[in-house]
Amino acid sequence: MLKGPLVVEATRRREHLSDEDISRILREHQIESRSEIEEAILEPTGHVSIRRREEAKPAQKRDLPLLREAIE
Repeated sequence: MLKGPLVVEATRRREHLSDEDISRILREHQIESRSEIEEAILEPTGHVSIRRREEAKPAQKRDLPLLREAIE
């Protein structure tokens, strides 16, 4: 599990991931900023699983009542 900038940097170096690799992984997950990430896990397969912060998740159909309330 990767959390915080120091852990991410240490893991990035240990796994030989460049900044370009990290940027590509974030684009693949449609993440625009590292601040959107709650947790990232580098799986044994090399795949990265990412859990977004709640406030960074895209709006869902279930959010419509809240969105209507906000604009009224």
